Formats: sequence, structure tokens, C-alpha cells
Amino acid sequence: MAPLAEKYESLVSDVYPGIEPSKFKGIYAGKVAFITGGATGIGLETAKAFAASGANVFIVGRRLPQLEAAKAEIEKLGAKVGIASVDVTKYESLKAGASAAVELFGRIDIVVANAGRYPETQKKLGDYAPEDWVSCMDSNVQGTFFTLHATLPELVKTGNGYFIALSSSLAQTRIPGESAYNISKHAVNRLTEWIDIEYKKDGVKAFSIHPGSILTDVSKPLAESTFKDLNIFTQSPKLFAWTAVRLASGSEDWLSGRFFDATWNLDEIEKLKAKIVDQDVLKNRLALPI
Repeated sequence: MAPLAEKYESLVSDVYPGIEPSKFKGIYAGKVAFITGGATGIGLETAKAFAASGANVFIVGRRLPQLEAAKAEIEKLGAKVGIASVDVTKYESLKAGASAAVELFGRIDIVVANAGRYPETQKKLGDYAPEDWVSCMDSNVQGTFFTLHATLPELVKTGNGYFIALSSSLAQTRIPGESAYNISKHAVNRLTEWIDIEYKKDGVKAFSIHPGSILTDVSKPLAESTFKDLNIFTQSPKLFAWTAVRLASGSEDWLSGRFFDATWNLDEIEKLKAKIVDQDVLKNRLALPI
């Protein structure tokens, strides 16, 4: 992804004019955003951004006390908020959460699959306890698919649904010891591509987004290991949140099925639209010699 990034005038670390919150005030009135991992960090900021833009939100996560605290915080923005304790690695749990959202609000228009995990330690393939490696896949790949499967009927029903998956730039890297997380996010990129392939005709748009280098409970192990000597976790969670708000507004539907880095300025990306579409890039591909 670096060559494309070099075409930009600058990378961004926080809210910039193209995703200024005032641009989206009230645009999601009557719509519902369903967000996994919505009680803290990136998920909470995303829930607040959609609420500030007029949406009602339904957040799910494992820890009920944190969900209740987040609900109170989001409600201050004037939104109606629903919560449910959900384990994204258990399909029936996620299905129950989605059903609760529909029962409360009658619909789901936007889904943000934010929940995930990063292994606490980095190991070579043969040094992983098999259950630890698989656990990362369960949360990041299976959890994202379960989120999709549980909410997809509602997204299709709207005729204009949006599915936004939290990915990572690490999906494009090959760092020893990082196999579980990197492979899981590579798979997430492919999943969003498949959503576009199979459900575009139903009006469903899907994006996989790298949120930036943000210090959260999930990224903390990475900050303390692989990148412990680098001060790179400097971006704001609001960057992903308001990027998601803009993408779900319909302004960049042509990016559906593609990977996007929130540190790329969307206004500058628009200048590259013809090349991106013509060359069918920002998708995970096998490179062959020319």
C-alpha cells in the first residue's frame, strides 16, 4: 500500500475537513447503526459519531457494566441507544444481539464490525499454542463473519445497507511472529470483497478499514512488543469513527469491496478514483511476474 500512499499530499492523524462532524449533522436521522465492541475505544467513538450524526445506535460487547456506561455517554448526544452482552465468537450470541436491535429499533442500516483481538505475545508458527492462534481467528475472522451473517438480512432489507469491518495495514505485511493477526485481517479484507461481489445487487456496500495506529486495549500488546521502540500509536480513534460516518453516507460507494486506510485523506482518494477503479486495486491480490 505504500506506493499509493506516496501519491497523497499528506497522511492524516485526526479529524480533517473532509470528515468534519458538522458536515454530517442529522444525515442519519431514522437510521440505526449496529456496532460490535462498541463500549470502549474505537467502537465507542464510532457509536458517538453516528449518534452525533442523527442515528440511533445499538452497541454490543462482552462486559455489561462498560456497555451501560457507554450507553449513558452516547445518550447525551440525543440518540436512542440499545445494548446487549454478546460474544462475537458465538453465532447464537450475535444473532440474539442483532435480533434485539431489530426488536428495539425495527431495522439495521449500518454495521460496524469493530470487535477483535490481538495475541498477547508474538511467536513463530510452531511456538504458538494451537488454541491461541485459533482464538485470534475466532475473534477477527469468524467474529466478523458472524456479525455479517446475523445482520445481513436487515442490510439487504434496507436496499442501502453498509457493512464496515475493522481491518489493519498489517494485513499487507509479513512480520515474523505476527502470523495470527496479519492473516486474520487479510481474511477480513477478502470477506468484504466477497460481500461486494455477492450483495452489490442488493444494495449492500462493504469496506475494510485500517483505523490508523491507535492505542487501545487490542493494540496495547503490539505497542509493547513489535513496535515498542517506535512512537507510532499517535492517531485518534475519531479518525476511524468519522471516516466510517462519511463512507456510510454514500459519498464513496465506488470503494465498496476494497481496503481503505483511514489515514488517507478521502478527498485526495477521490482524485485517484479513475485509476483505482480501472486498475481494480486496493484489493488483496496474488502478484505474478510480468
